[in-house]
Amino acid sequence: MNPILPTILVIDDVYGRTRLPRNRDRGDFCFPLGLQDITGDCAREILPEPLANAVFYSGQREVSGQMENDLDGTLDFIAAHWQHPPRWSMLLLDMHFATGPLLPDGSVAGRERDRQPEQLFGMQILEALFRRGEMFRKLPIIIVSANVELQEQIVSRYAAWGAFSFEDKQKLTREKLQELLHHHGLIPGPEWLIGNSIAFLECLRDARRRARKTQGDNILVLGETGTGKELLARYIHDCSGRSGRFVTFQSDLVAENLIESELFGHVKGAFTGADRDREGRIEQAAGGTLLIDEFGDLPESVQKKLLRLLDLNTRTVRRLGSDQEKVVDVQVVLATHKREIRDAASGFRRDLLQRIHPGQAIELPPLRERLDDLELLVDFFLEKSAKRLEVTKHRLGVEVWEMLRGYGWPGNIRELAGIIEQAVLQGKHLPLLTSRHFQLPAGETMAPAAMTASPPAAGTTSENVDRLLAHLNAMRFDTALAPTLKGKYNDLEAAFGQLQIRFLAAVLRDRYRHENRADKLLPLTAAMKWLLNTSRMDGTEAKRQVARLLKPVDPQTLEDPYLILALPIARNELHNRNPESDPAVAAQIAASSRLQEAYRAICDDRV
Repeated sequence: MNPILPTILVIDDVYGRTRLPRNRDRGDFCFPLGLQDITGDCAREILPEPLANAVFYSGQREVSGQMENDLDGTLDFIAAHWQHPPRWSMLLLDMHFATGPLLPDGSVAGRERDRQPEQLFGMQILEALFRRGEMFRKLPIIIVSANVELQEQIVSRYAAWGAFSFEDKQKLTREKLQELLHHHGLIPGPEWLIGNSIAFLECLRDARRRARKTQGDNILVLGETGTGKELLARYIHDCSGRSGRFVTFQSDLVAENLIESELFGHVKGAFTGADRDREGRIEQAAGGTLLIDEFGDLPESVQKKLLRLLDLNTRTVRRLGSDQEKVVDVQVVLATHKREIRDAASGFRRDLLQRIHPGQAIELPPLRERLDDLELLVDFFLEKSAKRLEVTKHRLGVEVWEMLRGYGWPGNIRELAGIIEQAVLQGKHLPLLTSRHFQLPAGETMAPAAMTASPPAAGTTSENVDRLLAHLNAMRFDTALAPTLKGKYNDLEAAFGQLQIRFLAAVLRDRYRHENRADKLLPLTAAMKWLLNTSRMDGTEAKRQVARLLKPVDPQTLEDPYLILALPIARNELHNRNPESDPAVAAQIAASSRLQEAYRAICDDRV
């Protein structure tokens, strides 16, 4: 069902140690558990049916012939594949790490303090992760130790710091590891259930925990319109291993007077036109799973008749027009977008709510809360649209990604799929889709707290720039830099470059309108003088400055018409004159459809 193997991080001083050509202790640990070692530090053995991939890390470093614990390095290594997908599905953490002199056989002598409960390096790692905040508290951590006597001594601390379980390393089996992964791990879904964000993976974990193969459960799924509630219900059915069918009933697509017949079935003569017995969706799902979609829209009369079906002690159904009840073995998933179902004043029958336990509902996060998945989802829908239209898969411009991440997505994934399909139709024969191909409704921008990068608060451009400068000037860096800051220097530089480019486009537009001279295509010199607040600059230096600003940019991703024309001018590929009075320039522009469209856009903008 799931071709994507989860990846388990194992932090253990013995298994994490590199011994070329292979670490035999590690191999003896991996093989019976079905772990495929992908660490890459020694020879790799291919398992025929692996349960999961495994990456091993010793948590230590050698210092002058001594093996010492390395807390900062360990935390950095954990963070490297936790804050960005693909993520660790689970962490297996040893407790006792031997330190001291390295022996000739590669082992470590160990010190007496290494085994003292207050000195256990595994507990130091666990505490440090807990104190780093909510993000790392979501990482599923399983303590795996051969020193089972430690469990009683540290049980209160490891539970308080977020460990999910304590397992005897010597008794760990493939079946037990599979159970731990199923119940605690953050495992990607099958290829048709797309997402690697923590919020989405937690939702999948909740679904696996609730799915039952034996007596079916009543499972409430809450989620906004378009979040994929039916797909999650199908995943619940697949995880349950139930042999029957997965049957859906969409209450909002059935006329109210036909709901009972469709859901419960009917006998011959039950109403006009009932010329034969007919089983309903409930009976069709016997042995399997029934999804009642948009359950919140069911009329109260139907809610009342569902009571005996949702009673786990009876699980019976009565066809319309019949006086006989039939026992059915079915798992029932009830999906709705109405979160108010949890409130006492929701309007739902109390005896019904007691059977579906709203407090235990599985919540599907809206797209705005799982923007880490946006790239995966967009890629999926681009490929799907390309196959359907029999065209080459499109790429998206940088500005498009900014636009998609800043949109609020009230229609969630269903809305994203429709917008991508329309964009592909608009630019069917182009390799690159730009912002003009995307029709996003106005007034649905993301709230700053929900965005990956919050925009400036409302205000004039000048006020926002002053606020941004004040914020940047106020920033301070601690002496002990957080590992999450690694790589941020390049991100800051790239973001500042994009800001400069947008500033340049605005100045070019302003100066062009301000001068309004027919002998100039773009007043690069005037624009750069204004931008850099100088009166000393000739045309050559102005072109050099523009070329420097636009150097990192792929010309095909430029969308602003002023920038599209500024780049070849700065590179001396076009003269800085009006095409109408210079046939050579006009010919160069006519040879490129993008330049031609940009020139027309600028002319229209001036008018």
